[in-house]
Formats: sequence, C-alpha cells, structure tokens
Amino acid sequence: MTNTHSRHFLDAVGLTLSLCIRAIDDDRSGIYQPVTSEHNEDWSATIEESQVPGHDGHINLKATFTRSPDRAKSSCVFALKFSSQTWSRENYVILPGSVYAGNRFPAKAMSYPPLLTDPQNCPMDTPVITDVPRLEFDLSDGMIQQLAGDMTTPGLGVYFPAQKKGLWIFCPSLSDLGHYMIDIRERQADSHVDLIVATPNYRDGQQYRGCGGWTATNDVPAQIEPGTSVEMRLQVIVFDAYEKSTLFGVFRDARGAMLDKPTRNHDLPFSQAWTLLENKHNDENWYDGGEFYAQVVRSANNEWPWRSGWCGGLISSWPLLLLGDQTSKVRSTQSLNTILTKGIAPSGLFYSVGNSDGTQWQGNCYPYHGAERLHLIRRTGDSLYYAVKHVQWLASHGNDIPAHWSTALRRVADALVQLWTNNKQFGQYVDQNTGKIIIGGSSAGGIIPAALTKCAEYFNENNYLDVAIDAANFYYRNAIQEGLTTGGPGEILQCPDSESCFAILESLVTLGETTGDSAWVEKINVAANLSLTWCMDYDFQFPRESLFGRLGIHSAGSVWANVQNKHSSPGICTHSGLSLLKAFRMTGHNAYIEMLQNIAHNITQYISRPDKPINNLPSGWMNERVNTSDWENAVGEIFYGSCWPEVSCMLTCAEIPGVYINTAERLIYAFDHVNASVDFDGGFLSIHNPTRYPVTTTVYCDNCPLPTLAPVQDGAFINAPPVHLSSGEKTRIPLEN
Repeated sequence: MTNTHSRHFLDAVGLTLSLCIRAIDDDRSGIYQPVTSEHNEDWSATIEESQVPGHDGHINLKATFTRSPDRAKSSCVFALKFSSQTWSRENYVILPGSVYAGNRFPAKAMSYPPLLTDPQNCPMDTPVITDVPRLEFDLSDGMIQQLAGDMTTPGLGVYFPAQKKGLWIFCPSLSDLGHYMIDIRERQADSHVDLIVATPNYRDGQQYRGCGGWTATNDVPAQIEPGTSVEMRLQVIVFDAYEKSTLFGVFRDARGAMLDKPTRNHDLPFSQAWTLLENKHNDENWYDGGEFYAQVVRSANNEWPWRSGWCGGLISSWPLLLLGDQTSKVRSTQSLNTILTKGIAPSGLFYSVGNSDGTQWQGNCYPYHGAERLHLIRRTGDSLYYAVKHVQWLASHGNDIPAHWSTALRRVADALVQLWTNNKQFGQYVDQNTGKIIIGGSSAGGIIPAALTKCAEYFNENNYLDVAIDAANFYYRNAIQEGLTTGGPGEILQCPDSESCFAILESLVTLGETTGDSAWVEKINVAANLSLTWCMDYDFQFPRESLFGRLGIHSAGSVWANVQNKHSSPGICTHSGLSLLKAFRMTGHNAYIEMLQNIAHNITQYISRPDKPINNLPSGWMNERVNTSDWENAVGEIFYGSCWPEVSCMLTCAEIPGVYINTAERLIYAFDHVNASVDFDGGFLSIHNPTRYPVTTTVYCDNCPLPTLAPVQDGAFINAPPVHLSSGEKTRIPLEN
C-alpha cells in the first residue's frame, strides 16, 4: 500500500496528501519521509476519511501510525503533509493571529521598540515589518514553523486566487505526544510547497524570540516504543472562494471544529472588578499637577506619563465618566479640559506624550534621534473618537460645553480632513508640527472614520462625514478585503495586527449606525470575520507549574495584538468589544456576540486583587501578557507591570450589559458572572449569582428583530435596570418591555 494520496477533495487546489515520519538524528536533523509500502518493515500508516454531517467539503481525517513491534525505539515526529507542484506566491496564507498574507513583506531586524527614522527607509505604501516568521518577499526559499500556542486557532488557511478556491486545515492544540505544529516550506524556484501539520512540535534549529532575534530551539521529538500506535486528527475544508473574504467567513463558522468548547468560570463580577479598577486609577493614575488620568502609574516616575490614545489617554476617562463616582466624573472632565487646552500640537493633531505636570509635550518618547517629532496617527484618531464621546455625553446630561472645547475638537477634525485631502491616506506616522506624513501606508488610522463620524454628528458637518465614508471604504478595500490590517501599535513597524482591525470594525459599525445605510452591513460582516481570527476561541492548556496554570486561567476570549509580540492579551487594545455586539445586531451572526461573551466574561480574571494576587501585582493592576507561545520562554507567565487591559476592562464594565436579551429573537446572553435564563412566554428572567461577591449587574432588553441598523446610544447599557444580588442569591424578575 501507499500513503501518498491525491484525494478528490484536494484535487481542486492541486494538493496531494502524504502520511509522514520525520526520524530525528543525533544532530537534530531529519526530513519528512512518506510512509510507503517500501518502508513498512519499520512503520505502518493508515488514514480514515469521513464527511462532516451537514457540511459539504468538510472532511475529518484520522491518521494512525504504528511502529513495527520488532523494531527499536524511534525518535521521531509525525506529520500529514499537503504538497503542491503548482504553488504561487500570489496565494494568500493565514495562520490565525500569527501570519497574514504569508507575512511576505520587506523585513528589518531591529531591537525593541523598532522605529524607522531614516527617511530613506520609511515606506509610503508597502508595509515594512520586523524579523518575524514569514515567507520571503524576494524569490528565495521560505519556511514558517508555528506551534499551536503561536496561533489563536491552530490551523492554516489558503486563498487560491487563480482557482477561486479556499482551504482550511484545522488541528487540535494537543496530541498525546505534545503540541501540534504548522510547518510551511516553500520553494519558489520550482513552485513547490509543503503544508505540514506535525506533532509533537519540532522546529528546525531556531525559534522566534521577538525583537530579541532567534535562538536555538529546545524542542524534543517523541520517543516511540516498538508496537506503539499514534493518532493524528485534522479537519480539512475545500470550498469555492470567488473573493478572499470568503476565507474569513468559513473560518468564522468552522474555527472550533477541532477544539474543546471553552468553559466560563464565574469568579469576579463586573461590579467588583469596577471597584478595584476605579480605586486603582484614582489612587495611582491621576496626576494632580497635570490634571489628567495618565496611562502610566505615578510610582513609575516616568518622564512622559501622558500617552494620548492607543493604550489609554482620553480612553480611560470615558468609562470613569460614564460609571464612576463623583470624584471620577470630575477628574474625567478635568482630563478632557487639560488635553483640549494644552495637548494639541501645531499641526492640529494631538500631542503623543506629555510630562507629569502638563507643561511639556512632544510626538514620541522612544529613545531615537528624531523620534520626538513623530506622531502615531492612531493616537489622534483614538483621542478624538473618545473626546467627542465625552462631550456628547456631557451635553446630553445638561452640561454646558465650553466654547474652547468645541474649537479644539474642530481643529483636530479639520487637521485630519486636510491630511486625507492632501494624501488620500492618513499614514502611520506624521510630523507632530507640520502634519506631513513621514511613514505612510498601514491601517493605523482605522479609528479615524469613526472619530470623524462622531464629529459630523456633533457639529452637524457633512464634510466630516464625507471624509469618514471615503476613508472607511479605503480601509475596507485595502485592508479588510485583503485580510491584512497593519501598523496599529506604534512599536511593530507595520506588522499585521488586530488593533487596527478592530478599529476599522468600530468605524464601519459607527457609520452603519449613523447613516442607517444597509450597504455597510456586508462590510461589517467581513471586518468582524477577520477580527475573529485574532481572538482565542479555546482554553489553552498552560503548564501546571506556571502562574496561569496554578491560577486556572482560561485563555478563551483573550486577543492577540500583533504578529511581532507573540502573546495574547486580556481584551481588545483598546476597546470593550461593543462593536462585536453591534455587529451581531446588524448581521444576525451569533458568532460575534458569542466571542464577546468570552472576551467580556473572562477579562476580569486577570485583575490582581487581595484574595487572588497575580504575580505580586498590586490590587487593581492587570498585565498585558497571556503567553501561550514560548517566544519569551515564559508560557503562562507575565512581567511586573500595570498595562492597558485595565482600560479595556473598565470599558467592558461601562459599555457591555451584564445580561443582553433580545425578546424579538428569544435570545439571551450573559456577559457578567451570573447564570441567567428567560421564560419568554411568561415574561420572566431568572438570574443567579454563583460568586462569593455581591453583584450589581444590568439587564438590557432589546426588542428589535434582527438584523437591525437601529442604533445603540452611548451609555445605553448602564442606564438599563440594575439587579442587585447577594452571594448565592437567585431571583426572578419581570422582563422590561
């Protein structure tokens, strides 16, 4: 018999399948060798194929390898290898959370934080990335080796534009031997590729260490005793794909095929999380001298504690204004006043950073000559978006808006309009003083259409809306449809990232709500599908001895920020995920609200607190690391630091309801740490607090049939009726109409 197959479901994409053994020599080398009849004195291999019921083109594969009983113990790796002799570099390759478009871009090896300051090296269109795992931009051979823990969902996707076909190969995270691994080997000279799924993970020579470069791997092959059998399981999906975005829609529906459904452990409810975070921000992030909430805690003694947008500036004060006590509300208003009074640069854009007493401001605080003039355009987009939210909220609650606030907001909005008019892009980095684009391209300005849409609402200015629509369509065509959002974080050059992806989704949702135009719905659908590729949908098995292993952390709902910094994080940087709830309402796809359940519910587990300290972090601190990758040789570990997920968690508490009910569709989703069910016929909600804490949660009843473009107003959920429950209490309440 032979185990090299041209299986009918692979013919459409030109792939053949081989069952392979990689025998590892003493020098750690070895090739993937098909198990054929000529070698059956050492091994036998069989494969079973079955159609997934109700899903055409979805094929489950189970391969079984058996070591001959009369042979010695073998040091080896097992693999299913999908090979093609007609491969094209134009094929789009994705490993969710790790590789987008093959990461096939010009690359530079740089120390952290990487930043391009030489004008000769600054791109205007083609992304320049750091030395991440990638296929080669030139015509040389390429290889990518990524462990299951390097990805949000273990799997490999390919879009074949010439054939108008798509492919997904999904695998579990773990086998009985260890982690699964995706191994891509490309020879461009003869159009050959091997797409390999292997276990246990065994990388060739080196492994990625972030901006620290590459180091020797300590991967260990399996030791297989005579007569032992090993199983591998995959799901393979081949489908028609007349455009690239079909790939992401199939991912949305099939991503959990080989993974256990995640569990939600009720632990720290939103109301308790809010108290910890509000107290922490008032005790440690408020600067009396500068009169602002800063991203950096005072004890860090940082020269530039104010950082606009991105990780907190003018974002953290928004939930504190919505949900905070009187002190928090006053300080949020003071923060807004400080930045609108002092924090705008000569270009009309916001300054990037400011010192502790608000007397010095500049473009960047990275330690490179010329960096002080560089402004990450995403910072202005974030800041304007949330600043207008502040002002709209205050005005709607009877507060007089100072004239200089409106003048400042107009100045920033006008600067962005001028930037777009002159360049038909917002770029990534601009000159803080002149507004000239220094580093172009990227999706860093993905939130700007949402910001300008809010300005159009507030000022009743159609020009802002016109630019917002043009820019949103630009990002949709050039980023979302291409499956490539880049450069949102300011310290990754222009690597693919989730932050700009979620920012574009926020913009598309905002335009959909504001205009009521159904043309935005399909764009929202595609953007939300791409966003899901950045979200972990299963609970990674942390080493028992690791910090997260001991704490019982659930990784589902964590979000990978980018392909350079190979870790997931608690929440979206820096949003609550409300865009996913709105995308669910606009499209009717349950996958979006179900992912939001994981994100919102699980984010509170990462808060250090007196009864559950996390790595000696002070109460109310959250770290950004959810390390499922070994890029830092620290799986399940964190560093000591207060980070932006605190802001995402505060946004969650302020913007996401504890329980969402859609009476028209007879649906209920609990985000908070409560058990909830509905008797729709009787009109009653049953709700139970299983935690050790008293709970105050909100219940929002949505009466709109889905899908709907009916908007959800800012702050709508915190105005929903609160429900107070003591620990262990159950109650039954009538539904609100």
